[in-house]
Amino acid sequence: MDKWEYRDVAINAHEFSELNKLGQQGWEAVGQTELGTILLKRKIPASPTQSVQKTKPAQSPNFDDDFGIPF
Repeated sequence: MDKWEYRDVAINAHEFSELNKLGQQGWEAVGQTELGTILLKRKIPASPTQSVQKTKPAQSPNFDDDFGIPF
């Protein structure tokens, strides 16, 4: 499930450079509040899952050669 964070910013009606900067940071304008500020949202990145690596069981350090002699 996607998770979002929200914020609102007050900007001058003719000044969009702040919105452009926020847009480059992943913020999307989604509405306007009753106070006249712009409501923004952006997706919270999912935390990387930790993968479990399976390892082979440790082998005995004493191997026998073809003649039964350990080395």
